[in-house]
Amino acid sequence: MTSTVNTPIVGSDPSGTASPADAARAAARVLPGTAPVAVPAGGETDANRSRVRLAARILTARILAARILTSRAAAPLAVAAGALAVGLWHSGTPSFWGDEAASVMSAQRSIPSLLSELTAIDAVHGLYYLLVHFWIGLVGDSEFAVRLPSVVVSAVAVAGVVVLGRKLFGSAVGVTAGAMLAIIPEFSRLAIEGRSYAFGVAAAVWLTVLLVAILGRRDSRMRAAGAPDRARRRTRALWVLYIVGWVLAIHLFVFLAMVAVGHAALLLALRVPRPAWRRWLTAGAVVLAAITPIAIVTFTQRHQVGFLAARGYATPDNVLVSQWFITIPVAVIGWGLVALAVIGAARVHREQRYRLAAIGVWMAGPTLIVLAVSAVAQPIYNQRYLAMSMPALALVMAFGAVAGVRMLSALAARRAPRRVVAVVAAAAVGVALLGAAAPAYLAQRSPYGKGGADFRQTAEALATHAAAGDAVIFDQTVKPSQRPRVILHLYPQLTKQLDDVALRTPFDQKAGIWDSVWPVDDVADRLAAHRVVWAVEVKGSGSPDLTELHRLGYIETQTIPVHRTVLIRLEKDPS
Repeated sequence: MTSTVNTPIVGSDPSGTASPADAARAAARVLPGTAPVAVPAGGETDANRSRVRLAARILTARILAARILTSRAAAPLAVAAGALAVGLWHSGTPSFWGDEAASVMSAQRSIPSLLSELTAIDAVHGLYYLLVHFWIGLVGDSEFAVRLPSVVVSAVAVAGVVVLGRKLFGSAVGVTAGAMLAIIPEFSRLAIEGRSYAFGVAAAVWLTVLLVAILGRRDSRMRAAGAPDRARRRTRALWVLYIVGWVLAIHLFVFLAMVAVGHAALLLALRVPRPAWRRWLTAGAVVLAAITPIAIVTFTQRHQVGFLAARGYATPDNVLVSQWFITIPVAVIGWGLVALAVIGAARVHREQRYRLAAIGVWMAGPTLIVLAVSAVAQPIYNQRYLAMSMPALALVMAFGAVAGVRMLSALAARRAPRRVVAVVAAAAVGVALLGAAAPAYLAQRSPYGKGGADFRQTAEALATHAAAGDAVIFDQTVKPSQRPRVILHLYPQLTKQLDDVALRTPFDQKAGIWDSVWPVDDVADRLAAHRVVWAVEVKGSGSPDLTELHRLGYIETQTIPVHRTVLIRLEKDPS
C-alpha cells in the first residue's frame, strides 16, 4: 500500500496563505513519484501564477484520488458516503407496499403479541421485526423512518465490499466493486425497503471480511514475549465474533446460511492449513447447534412460501435479469463484465484466479441451491431471497471492469498513453452502467415506485373526501400484500375518522399478520347506521362488495381513481 504524508499545502507565509508556486511544490512533495513543478523564469507574473495554480489543482486532485485508493479507512468511507447519499434521495417518496406493511404492522405489536405472531408465521423475519419495533418507538413509522435503517446498512455493505475487494484483489477492484454495488438496481431497490434484505447483504459482506481477516492472521510471526499467546487469544475472539455474527445473521434471514458455500470456497482458494479448516468446521457446528430452534420453526412454517408454487418465479428472465439487474440493459453490461472477469482471470496470478473462483461460488452458489430445491422439493425461488449474493456479483463485475481496462490499455499502448486510455475506458464503463441503471433508480423513487402500491395516496384521498363517521369497507379479494385495508394501520392519522364496519379481529389480537374481517353481507346491521359508505377497491379485482352494497340499497355517487386503487362513494339516500 502506498503511504501518504499529511503535508499541508501551505507556504512559508506565517499567516498560512500559500503562493501558487509554494502550493504546487508542496503538492508535489505529498504525492510520491510526482515531479516538482518548476516555476517559470520571470518570477510570479500573472501568467506564471495561473499556470502554477492549475498545476497545483491537478496535483491536489491526484492527491485526493491517491488517498482514496490507498487509505485504509478513506476508501470505504468515501464510497459508503456516496452510497448513503444515493440511498437517501427520495427514499420516503414511494408509498409503503404489502411486504413493508407486514414489517410495520408486526413492529407495531406489543412484544407478547409479536411473539404470538412469530410462533405461527414469519419467524424467519423475527429478529428484524423486533429491531423495527424498538426503532419506530423512537422515530415513528413514516416511510422515511422505516426505510432509514436499510439505507444505512446498505452503505455499510458497500463499505464492506470495498474492504473485501481490496483484501482479495487490490484497491482498484475494491473501490470499483463498492461503487458498482451501490448502482446495481436490485440493491438500490432493497436499500429503500422496510425489510431485512439490506441487513442480510451487510451481514454476508462483513462476515466474509471477518473470515478473510481471521485466515490472514499470522500469529507465529509475533516473537515478543507473550505475544503469541495474545495473538492466539485475539484470533479465538475473532472466531467467537464470527460465530455470533452467523447466528444473528441467520436469525435475520435463514437463507443467509447459503453464504457458507462461498466461505468454504474461500478456504479452498486461500489454501489454508488443516487447523484453520478444523476451526471453521467447529465454528459451523456451533452455529448449527445455535440456529436449530429457528431452523425447526422455519421448517414448520414453510407453508408461508407455498404461494411461490403458483407464481412460477423461477424463469430464465427472473434469474438472469430481474434477480439483480431488473432491466435488460443493465443485465447486458453486468454479464458482459462477468465475462470479462473470466477472460481476465487467465491473465493474473493463480492465487487471484482461485480467489475470483471462490467469489464466483458465493455469487452463483445460493441461486443454484434454491433452483435445485425448487425443482426437486418445494418451490422456494424468489429473487429477493438471493440478495446476499449481490456483493459477490459486484466484486466479479469490478474484477472484469478492471481487467478489461488493463487489457485495453495494453492493446492501445502504442497509439496513446496507457493512463489516458485507462481513464477513458473506466469512464466509459461507469457512464454506461450509470446510464443503464438510472431509469430503474428513478422509477424506484417515484410515488408508486413499490410495484404500483398506492396505499398512502389512497389514505390521503380518503382524508380529503370522506367525512368523519363515514363507513368504509375494503377489497378482500386480492392477495394480502395488495389489500388496501392496511392503510388503517400504516396511516392511522389519515383514516381515524372512518368507521371500519367489517372488522372482526384486529391483527394484533391474533397470531396471523393481518386483520380478520366479516364479508359485507354479514355487517348489514352495522351499515344501517351509516348513510355514506366508502368502498376501497382494487381496479379489476371483481370484488363482490359493490353488488352487496347495491343490494342493501346503496347507490354510487362518486368515483375517485387513485392509481391501483379506486374509491367509490355510496349513499343510501342521495336526497
